[in-house]
Amino acid sequence: MTRLFITLLVFTAPLCAATAPQSSERIGLIGNGLGERMLDHPWLETELHLRHPDKNLVVRNFCRPGNTAGFRPHPSRKSQWAFPGAEKFHPDRKTHAGRGHHPTPDEWLTTLKVDTLIAFFGYNESFDGEAGLENFKGEIDAFITHTQAQKYNGKSAPRLILVSPIAYEDLSEKRDLPDGTAENERLGLYTAAMKEIAETRKVEFIDLFSETARLYPGFVGNFTRNGFLPTDEGYRLLGPALANLAFGKAPRASKADPDKVADAVRDKNWLWFNDYRMLNGVHVDGRRYNPFGPKNYPAETVKLRAMTELRDDYIHAALAGKSFDLAT
Repeated sequence: MTRLFITLLVFTAPLCAATAPQSSERIGLIGNGLGERMLDHPWLETELHLRHPDKNLVVRNFCRPGNTAGFRPHPSRKSQWAFPGAEKFHPDRKTHAGRGHHPTPDEWLTTLKVDTLIAFFGYNESFDGEAGLENFKGEIDAFITHTQAQKYNGKSAPRLILVSPIAYEDLSEKRDLPDGTAENERLGLYTAAMKEIAETRKVEFIDLFSETARLYPGFVGNFTRNGFLPTDEGYRLLGPALANLAFGKAPRASKADPDKVADAVRDKNWLWFNDYRMLNGVHVDGRRYNPFGPKNYPAETVKLRAMTELRDDYIHAALAGKSFDLAT
């Protein structure tokens, strides 16, 4: 395990600029389940806070299992597409009967004034195999074009970092799971496709597939829980590695307890989750909003966002060793 930890922290990705975060930078995570699980295993965000405690960073996770660059459905939104024209990459996915006013992906990113986007794609799409590669490249290319034309922070196009899937871990001797041979053949193809588009479009790219494939044999224990989603220990290793690759190597400048910071981040993430993906969303912004939601849910949304932002302040105070009373 130590060998993997050290190696993950030092591997390099030439297509990533590793630019240090700016003061008050707002970072958005979008994409699939690899990113979504960082809500509960927030070691990337925790590491960034510990390294840059004076930057007052704000991180929000927009990931959802099954999301692709262009396909990001929601039952309380009429359109399931992330940008105009994305539907042509998935003609098999018929328009669902969504009703409501749930914000579009661009509206969410604008509300949060995102400066940097870290995008996790390629795993879901890999199930289309070699036959789907050209379609996947077209979708990623169109996503880049759309994203670079936006100014979510009101000033400039976001910094965009594409992140490949991790390799599939062979757990077949321990569990009734594939050995990963076929899965990794597909994932390798889709990682190479992402890299090709990133090089062509001069977009930053982090190749987690190649590194995890190389490192699994030396790992003691399970890096993943089911072959493709990391355990908490796996995320504890990926967090610093991604921080290095996306924002540059830096020592931890805060003396705060990492586990306590992570607990504070999870608390913030829970409130954020209940805003972005509120469980009773059919009444909040879906088909039952009228007549059941107008009197109370707008106020609940305002309250949730205020509570989430308060947790940002709490995290920043904890990093500086200051007390902060969430009850006041």
